[in-house]
Amino acid sequence: MKKIDIIQFLPYFPPHKGGLEDVAEWMASAYVQAGYGEVLNVVFSVGQEEMITSPLTPLLWGDGDIIWYERDGYKVVILPAFDLVKNFPFPAFWRREFWDAFREVRKFDAQIIQTHTRFFLSSLIGGIYAKRHRKKWVHIEHGSGYVVSDKWMVAFFSKLFDRTIGLWILRSADSIIAISEACKRFVQSEFADRDISVIYRGMDILDIPRVPSIDGKVRIAFVGRLVHLKGVRYLLEALKSFDDAGIDNISCRIVGDGEERGELETFVQDNKLESSVAFLGFLSKNEILSDILPTTDIFVNPSLQEWLPTTVIEALLSKCMVVATDVGGTREISDKEDLIIVSPEDSNVLYDGMKEALLSYKEVSGSSYASVRERFDSGKNIGRMYEVYGGIV
Repeated sequence: MKKIDIIQFLPYFPPHKGGLEDVAEWMASAYVQAGYGEVLNVVFSVGQEEMITSPLTPLLWGDGDIIWYERDGYKVVILPAFDLVKNFPFPAFWRREFWDAFREVRKFDAQIIQTHTRFFLSSLIGGIYAKRHRKKWVHIEHGSGYVVSDKWMVAFFSKLFDRTIGLWILRSADSIIAISEACKRFVQSEFADRDISVIYRGMDILDIPRVPSIDGKVRIAFVGRLVHLKGVRYLLEALKSFDDAGIDNISCRIVGDGEERGELETFVQDNKLESSVAFLGFLSKNEILSDILPTTDIFVNPSLQEWLPTTVIEALLSKCMVVATDVGGTREISDKEDLIIVSPEDSNVLYDGMKEALLSYKEVSGSSYASVRERFDSGKNIGRMYEVYGGIV
């Protein structure tokens, strides 16, 4: 088997939380463990503070302020950066250690340069690096629509970035991988009518036994950032409708944090929902998989925009009933009856979907388990990525 080494340029990386981060880490870890080659992740420093300051971080090299570490077989180098605006890291290219780190990256003689998502500067930097050093460039696109924001300036400049830098990225990369069919259709219709491979992310499938309810209540859960795009306000409005209808045998746990948390907590207090809604803040992946999902009957994902929501995949693998909005690649996850798809930005429609789930969750939960397990099989999907690399080097 031919070894093919990869450098990934990334805007964020764990412990920073997000779907892109999850996919990038899965790819790096699974690729190395499969023996296909080595992976070096070049990441911005935003969200890496825990790794930089931790005495447990095993440094491979250190020269001044250059920070490298190794984890699960892959390597990481951190570039100094800051959030120019929320969720848009900007590299501190005027700092000496930025260029010192790049000189070290150059010593890693990879055949493939890989970038993720068109609207981050890490993809522009990675693309320029690939062109300058005559490397093959694979771009993994996560987005299935233009950026949605309640702030018009953010939406305007995001669209401008897309139609200039994003357009160059999606037309210039040697190969494009989309994480969903919805993403593929979006890229082909809006940016470049070219061949695109669709490869779903892989998941580590854990057989975690379900825990029955001890008080007879139907247990609802949401996991994600508490920001506008996640649509949690619509979930709370649907829960108020249940309360207004006198349906009081449900409880809801909100897992996550973000800029809207205070506003959402105020809504709960104003509508006297404290006895049925609990805000748990951020929890670790292990806590979510072992404590939250096994004790959830109905998982709700009310997002306004998604790529391919990991939380929905994990909930179905945990044999929860799922009610999710029809955004991004959500519909592709399963066609079974335990995934109820509803239109976004409508609390009444979400309420109807949740009411349908209440009536049927005991009979149909777990219907998707086998098909989702097959579709998101880690070994199979990382093997498909290796085939893409082998086809261009």
